[in-house]
Amino acid sequence: VYPWDAWLLWVYRAKAWFFAGNIFEFYSAAEWLQMSDPGAYTVDAVHYPLLPSVFPLWAALSYGQWSETLVALPTFLCGLAIGLALYGQCRRAGAGLLMAVVAVYMLYSVPLIGTHLALAGYADIWMAGFAGLGFVGLMQWRLQRARLSLLVGLVFVVLGVAIKSEGVVWLAAFLVLWFLYVVRWWVSLTIAAGLALLVFAGLYFGIDPVQLPFGQTLSIVGDRVELPFIKPFVLEVYNPWRTYTHGMFAMDSWNLLWTLLVTTVAVALFRIKRPESRIALGFLLVFSATQLFIFGVTQHGAFGESQTASNRLAMHFLPALLFVAVIVLGPLMREAFRNPAKTPWWRRAAPSVLAGRFVIAGGWYTMFAAAQQTAPAPQEPLRFAPVQFKPIVGKWSSTVDSLKLFALQDGFGAASVQGVEIDTAANPLLHFTVEAGETLRRPVV
Repeated sequence: VYPWDAWLLWVYRAKAWFFAGNIFEFYSAAEWLQMSDPGAYTVDAVHYPLLPSVFPLWAALSYGQWSETLVALPTFLCGLAIGLALYGQCRRAGAGLLMAVVAVYMLYSVPLIGTHLALAGYADIWMAGFAGLGFVGLMQWRLQRARLSLLVGLVFVVLGVAIKSEGVVWLAAFLVLWFLYVVRWWVSLTIAAGLALLVFAGLYFGIDPVQLPFGQTLSIVGDRVELPFIKPFVLEVYNPWRTYTHGMFAMDSWNLLWTLLVTTVAVALFRIKRPESRIALGFLLVFSATQLFIFGVTQHGAFGESQTASNRLAMHFLPALLFVAVIVLGPLMREAFRNPAKTPWWRRAAPSVLAGRFVIAGGWYTMFAAAQQTAPAPQEPLRFAPVQFKPIVGKWSSTVDSLKLFALQDGFGAASVQGVEIDTAANPLLHFTVEAGETLRRPVV
């Protein structure tokens, strides 16, 4: 199971439900400390949506017992479903059999997807299905004028709200993109300029708390913003471009996806008069705006700089990002090979140029990855004398050969060698020997 939130919340909550025999509410630590019910449970992120915990619970109930591996089966099936759906949507958009298969291959070749399928328990793979395919449905509606696709896309994105807190933001982005598709560009620019002025005025003058229906609040007090159905956030300015450039192009979480998307944007701009190009650019514009908003002007920019959230949030759009590449590059490929004699030279050369670009990018990526993974030179072992340790908790004494703890504080003792940084690649192991005296219970290190 994927660590962190899956351990602390989603799978833990499902396991507690299964062994308790019913679905019950969890409480924050502050509420839990005030309760007299010995059967009450607490989790740190008590506000997280419930649906990701329902999936492993459903698997355990179907199996009849709790299996640490089989509760992850719905996640694996979710990955298969995303691939099948992407294939079907590409085919419906006019892609050939080979192009649709290549799109599915590109989906599964993204290492981040493989990680979330192999180590289940996180909600992001489900968001890639609900949000990513929801946006595909919206673009499919614009391409095919199929109202059912719009309805299915909307239902998928709404279900994403029950998966993660970011689902509300993706739903707002879905509605914005739908609006961009149905009105003329000058209307969109006029409304965007008006909204920008209103937002600037609200940030400059502030908004006293306003109570809205469904228990929601709208307020801007100082740098703290409360919006309906969105977790309150703090305005903080970050520069996400360096982080995104490193995370999307240099790190090995994405394969060559972003190189493909840079090519897609260039082709779409060059063929801007084609409807699929405008559809793709509209989606990429809204996608970029959501990332800039979350990681550029809110406190979540700190998670972006540490790469702990920026990759996962971009993964929610992965099926839509690949679909965009298919609808923009697919017609170009077909035109280049359908009538070579009547096709302009630059269109005939386009597939070779694109292929060459990926070969060069792949070679650069391989060399860069090899350079990054070069093992550090072996170092001499680091040795710490007992006299180097500073007592922190409990009472200690040290000799030349040993460090002695002769009094605990609240059952604990701690000593530390301070001001030391250890390269764990060169010094991966720590060796020590612990002996317990007669007056102390068996120590836990």
